[in-house]
Amino acid sequence: MKAFSVNLGSDFFKGSDIRGVYCTTLKSPQARYSLLNRILRWQSKQSILLPRVTSQLLNGIRRLLVPAWEADDSGIKTPRFVVQPHLRDRDTQSVKYRRWIPLRSSVRFLEDRVIGPRIEKARHFNPDGVFLTLLQQRGGTGGIVGVRPAQLSYRLDTSICPNWDQLTALSEQEQSEFRAWAAIVASYLCPTAF
Repeated sequence: MKAFSVNLGSDFFKGSDIRGVYCTTLKSPQARYSLLNRILRWQSKQSILLPRVTSQLLNGIRRLLVPAWEADDSGIKTPRFVVQPHLRDRDTQSVKYRRWIPLRSSVRFLEDRVIGPRIEKARHFNPDGVFLTLLQQRGGTGGIVGVRPAQLSYRLDTSICPNWDQLTALSEQEQSEFRAWAAIVASYLCPTAF
């Protein structure tokens, strides 16, 4: 039996996932949020603390606290008990929070030209691929098709969350992992509580 194996983006040693966290850029706040969230998850999974790395990342970003199920680049994923005070939506009484969301990039196909974002580089389109994409669009999009931008742009958005820590759908193992993660996050964001 092999002690080490690689499978679908994970590295296993004697049956345990030992995959590290990889950083490709720290140029934007969203890249730093993403790295911080992945490092916090890794610390809770491996039971190894990285206080200097975590502190450096926390010092370089705004404390934008978001639920654990948000995207890694939206803010600092945080258990609800860390979010103080709880801002409430006036109409729904749900917890209100701010998050980064990526701006969508799209192109519009007209009869004689293609209109896209001005900041994007020139694109070359496969006419057959464009035709198939437009045929597969449901509900009539008016020839507008989403594209992956060369670099994501973000905007701050306000959102609401009726159930910040949604633990009911998790197995006992997942709840245990969630509690370990929550303790790690809280130890960095509320050090006086521990």
